[in-house]
Amino acid sequence: MIIVLTGPSGAGKSTVCGGVIKEVLDSGKTVGGVSTVKGTDGDLTVIDLLTGNTACLATKKERESGSKVCGYGFSGDGIQFGRQAIENAATADLLVVDEIGPLEGNGGGFDNVFGLLASGVVKNVVLVIREEMLPVFRDRLIQYEPVRVTPENRDSLTASITHQLFPIK
Repeated sequence: MIIVLTGPSGAGKSTVCGGVIKEVLDSGKTVGGVSTVKGTDGDLTVIDLLTGNTACLATKKERESGSKVCGYGFSGDGIQFGRQAIENAATADLLVVDEIGPLEGNGGGFDNVFGLLASGVVKNVVLVIREEMLPVFRDRLIQYEPVRVTPENRDSLTASITHQLFPIK
């Protein structure tokens, strides 16, 4: 099952995603993939959810090389780190990519997740995609459940999404 958490910036998509990750891990299942977090300096760090290792993904500071999107200079090493984390997570109980954005819309970044989805090798996936980016990826997401996160519903979504992914038998 593919669940796409969508909604406006600041709605709580990553918060809901983090809650799902915690519940799945607490149930003894494995979670892999990537989560991107913004530091107090505004730089982006990518976390490998399977290992806990991190890498610098992007910075607001000028970079001599790498992709520049939305005011960020992206690190080729950080992107490759994230892509490898996604590949390594293909056999995890849950694959997470938080988040898919403009870089992937242009065929870069963590777009390798779409190949894994098309291959059918992954069973359960949570993708975080900002609402304004969803039309860019609609054609690449064959069967998915969009879940619109709002400040009003975000606190109630974690349990229902976890249950959708892993129904109690």
